[in-house]
Amino acid sequence: MNDPAPHSDAELEELVLRVLDALELDPAALDRLCAENPAHATKLRSRIRTLEEAGLLGDADSWTSGAIGDFHLLRKLGEGGMGIVWMAEQLSLKRRVALKLVRPDQLHFSGARVRFQREVEAIAQLSHPAILQIHSVGNERGLPYYAMELVRGCSVGSGLALLRADARGLEPAALLALVRRHADALEAMPGTVTAPAATRADTPEAYRGTWTELALYVARQVALALAHAHGRGVLHRDVKPHNVLLDVDGRVLLADFGLASTSSRATDRITRYGTQMGSVPYMSPEQLTGADCDARTDVYGLGVTLYEFLCGALPHEGANSEQLQQRILEGRAVPLRRREPRIGRDVELVVATAMERDPQRRYESAAAFAADLERLQRREPIAARPLPRLLLLRRWIERRPAAAVSLALGTALAVGLPLVWAVQESRSVHAMESKNTALAGALSEARAQERRALDERAKAVEALVHAQSERDAADGVTDYLIHLFEQAAPDSAQGTEPTASELLALGAEHAQNAEALGVDARARLANAIGDVYLRRGDVERAEPLLTLSLELARATHGRGSERELSALNDLAIAWRARKQPEKARALFQRVLDEQRELLGRAHSKTLSTQNNLAYCAMDLGESALAVELLEDAVASSSAERGARDPETVLFEVSLGIALVGAKDVERAAAQAAKARALALEVLGPKHPNALSAIGNLARAHELRSEFDAAIAANREFLAGCREVYGPAHPQTLTAALNVASSCRKGGKVAEEGEARREHLKLCRDARGPDDPDALRALHNLGVWQQGAELVDEARATLDEALAARRRVLGATHASTLATLTQLAQLEEKTGRVARALELAREALAATAEGDASRAKRAELVERLTAASAK
Repeated sequence: MNDPAPHSDAELEELVLRVLDALELDPAALDRLCAENPAHATKLRSRIRTLEEAGLLGDADSWTSGAIGDFHLLRKLGEGGMGIVWMAEQLSLKRRVALKLVRPDQLHFSGARVRFQREVEAIAQLSHPAILQIHSVGNERGLPYYAMELVRGCSVGSGLALLRADARGLEPAALLALVRRHADALEAMPGTVTAPAATRADTPEAYRGTWTELALYVARQVALALAHAHGRGVLHRDVKPHNVLLDVDGRVLLADFGLASTSSRATDRITRYGTQMGSVPYMSPEQLTGADCDARTDVYGLGVTLYEFLCGALPHEGANSEQLQQRILEGRAVPLRRREPRIGRDVELVVATAMERDPQRRYESAAAFAADLERLQRREPIAARPLPRLLLLRRWIERRPAAAVSLALGTALAVGLPLVWAVQESRSVHAMESKNTALAGALSEARAQERRALDERAKAVEALVHAQSERDAADGVTDYLIHLFEQAAPDSAQGTEPTASELLALGAEHAQNAEALGVDARARLANAIGDVYLRRGDVERAEPLLTLSLELARATHGRGSERELSALNDLAIAWRARKQPEKARALFQRVLDEQRELLGRAHSKTLSTQNNLAYCAMDLGESALAVELLEDAVASSSAERGARDPETVLFEVSLGIALVGAKDVERAAAQAAKARALALEVLGPKHPNALSAIGNLARAHELRSEFDAAIAANREFLAGCREVYGPAHPQTLTAALNVASSCRKGGKVAEEGEARREHLKLCRDARGPDDPDALRALHNLGVWQQGAELVDEARATLDEALAARRRVLGATHASTLATLTQLAQLEEKTGRVARALELAREALAATAEGDASRAKRAELVERLTAASAK
């Protein structure tokens, strides 16, 4: 009786391995083993022949023909840990692809096919513009393969290797030239010589800046790709320059998920026959020690890749593999700025944080790494922070225990520290006095009518400096400044707009640069000014100050403190204002959970965060959750502080807004009316929350089709916003648009026209005629004029909008195409078929396949073409 098939297959696999092991030194190994094992000879020869035909045995570089399934192999492109990659032609589709085949030493042992299948399945789950996509998968005579997009360019690793020998050094233009040279080479058939492609006129945007800017761009694209993969449970585990591809159009593509895994356990990895996964210089300490891997492992690999991209050298030096691994384990990288002094300190810190030997101190995710890379690109404050000095000292002692003993003998020198500290503090006091004298003078010029009061306050501050300790003096200065800056907030006593702006700008500079104030004082000041900027709708200026306040609060009070939680709440408000509701929601939820435990469920700050979380839920369409959170806030605040407390009234207003968002018509109408009455009575008509209540009542009226009442409420809302926020505030512009919208819904044609003209004027006055919101308002005015049968006015307005949008947004922007289409419809309606057809064809030609508007534009072109033929 024959042996069962699995046993027979296992014997065959073992024979294949024996041939592969012996073939290089013993060319007759195949014939000998076939003679010794005649039952397996035919299949053994077939297996080895398959590998030879695929170019996986012998000199693959000299092998130039062969076929694998539907693919004709053309040229070897490269080799990786799992296999060999060929440029091939897919015969059925007549297209060039990159075809990956498994390496012979990985193909036949137990688990290798599982690994290959894992790679395919891992990539197939992913759909991201920076991840190389699979076209097809197959198996030919026991040889697995898959086809991928053929990238017209080269890897970062190849580019760096060539640039190191280039006299021009690390320059974007030199790298782009290499990418194009590789692309040109791919265009030529094997064995033929073609002229290089003509010089391309357009340089991709990524290559137009400095080398550092290019490196940050590439690294961020890879980080975003990794974040996508990690979000689907897939780790890469072999991030390195040779797996990052650049194409001629400026795209960045992460390739070779050959080590991809959906498991965090290192023991799941296949390491048979001594195969160590990953490339040692880019491997994290946990990979080297066989510990658990997670997303931070890929963060580490990308950190090393970015380091090498920035300076052209690897971070860890070693005379041999053992020494290199030891330095990686100890985290002994050569400081980046020592290799390239022109690199900024923030860039160095971000790279060092990604390469931190302790995963707990790295970026917690690829998304967090990408966020800091974006901050570097935008020149914003980064989230990364240097390691504590005590930790650096501890690590130094670990590496140099003998030197540490000698150092300990010198601790008596510490007696000199108090004197040095006292001198430094004395200098800080003098510096603080000087800065605040300048501040008092600047404020006096800005608000001449308050000169006497400012002088008195400045003198009071100086008295505090001389009479109290340095910390008390700093707190006194901060309290004084906070009082002044809060005068510029919409819900405080009003100063003139220029004076408020000058006060805020001066205060922001003081908070960011006044080291003499002390950490705690600067944190309080930065938070106060950032909060005022937020309430004024200036998120761009608010966010850096709120971030600074958070950093300083952590430095002074520690993580989990009440001060830190308040700073986190304010930063989440800024994120929500930046249209990042999911990011803001996660932070609000974290703060709320910690505040409930630290302060209690009914504490003012806890309920304020709960209110903010409810608004994020509304942003994300979770109206039921928002209503639930706000009903709880109203009940808790009423029980703790009373129904007429200003905070309770705030939650009543928010509850009305949530009910309107949930379209709970009757409850929304009742709650909105109740909230407006309470807000006007308790807060007054100029309070921002009272204005919100008025605007929400207008929306409640619209839900009940009470359009006259909605128009009246929106006009009241607009008048209040003008007075409290000023004509340029985003809330004022929204209020003006709401008036027009209510008029349209109520069929008030003439009144809608007046409202749209007013909205356009406000947008232009606030932001200039070329601002996208102003251009949108201009377009909408033309649409109204068309509907009102004001044909000549509509044509003139839409022509103006089209010209402006082409100039500002570009000819293919979605808004530009919308105006083109609108104008074509107007011309069709007025019988100007030729011009209508010209405009419609232009709009259709620029509309991408799959765009929802394409079908309607095609229909318009077809209709106009038929009309023009008559």
